Amino acid sequence: MKPIRPMFRYDAEAGYPSVADCALSRRSFLAGAAAALGTALLPDPEAIARSRSRWLRTDIPVNHRLKGCSWRRYVEKLIVQTRSKRLHRFLRQDAQRKAARQAVMAVLQQHSCADTEDRKKLERLERELGRALVRVYRTRTRRTVARPLVTLVMGRRRSLPNPGFSATRPPRPVPHP
Repeated sequence: MKPIRPMFRYDAEAGYPSVADCALSRRSFLAGAAAALGTALLPDPEAIARSRSRWLRTDIPVNHRLKGCSWRRYVEKLIVQTRSKRLHRFLRQDAQRKAARQAVMAVLQQHSCADTEDRKKLERLERELGRALVRVYRTRTRRTVARPLVTLVMGRRRSLPNPGFSATRPPRPVPHP
């Protein structure tokens, strides 16, 4: 049997040295370890930029039927996306949410169902809703903020709103005793 000896050179694979050739000095080992530790402990600049530019989302329930829509189609909610943590916190407070909802309802009552069917009119409506939210925020806090992205979510009712409701005829009058 042939004795096993470490090889110092490989004929076929010249790029891979043997273990005997890789004797590290103490200084190079410490320098490599320090570099690896430094990259592991220091935060990634891209991660910092991503965390700063993160969009915060708030849903505002509306449940409003626009003029000209059938009783089935209605505005279910608004999705508000902003980078401002203060505006996000503002919209999540119950007292402020009520004021924001009133501002949103004032804008929605000026528009009709046809505005949600045309893309340009829908974008204009969403911009107006964002401006209304910023107006409420500014009047309450005296701070300025960039206009948030607002998405209008339309819903579709599957059943009648109440048992006595008819889409074709007005409701029956209730007799008084």
